[in-house]
Amino acid sequence: MKKRYWALGTIGIIIGILMIALFILPGTNERSVSNLYIIPAGTFSIFHEKNVPAEQSVTGNISGCIQKPGSEDYYNQGIYYNNHDNQYDKALENFNKSVGLEPDNPKIWFARSVTLYNLKRYDEALESLDTTLEIDQDYGAAWFLKGDVLRIEGRVNESEECLAKAKEFGYSS
Repeated sequence: MKKRYWALGTIGIIIGILMIALFILPGTNERSVSNLYIIPAGTFSIFHEKNVPAEQSVTGNISGCIQKPGSEDYYNQGIYYNNHDNQYDKALENFNKSVGLEPDNPKIWFARSVTLYNLKRYDEALESLDTTLEIDQDYGAAWFLKGDVLRIEGRVNESEECLAKAKEFGYSS
């Protein structure tokens, strides 16, 4: 008989913990970042009606360790804005924040370059691409985009050299 009560008590405790985890601990008011998970910026979940801006995101773990948005959070938000509704200015703002936190990351510099390209700010895009290639000379996509920007600016010989480099690193249109 004691074993039966012990088993029922254990099941009751497990159910109680699940109830707390699912209904009490998660934020339930409209200011909550997530109703079930701590989510990174730029993500979408079934618990949100819209994308979460980097400034309002929370990174950390369930134990309550909360940190300010990091480079990756701003990068993800920049990618979101660059790919949705042509919000290039917001994308650039986030990439600038990201590159400020992690200036040696070629992925961020390249994403910034793509946004500047989309904004038709070709001189700035070239500067950003040069930084990308200073960090990683084997970045084929950066060579390709640089070749395209140079073509747009009428610098055909330089453009062809960059496109050849891109192909050398396995990148072509």
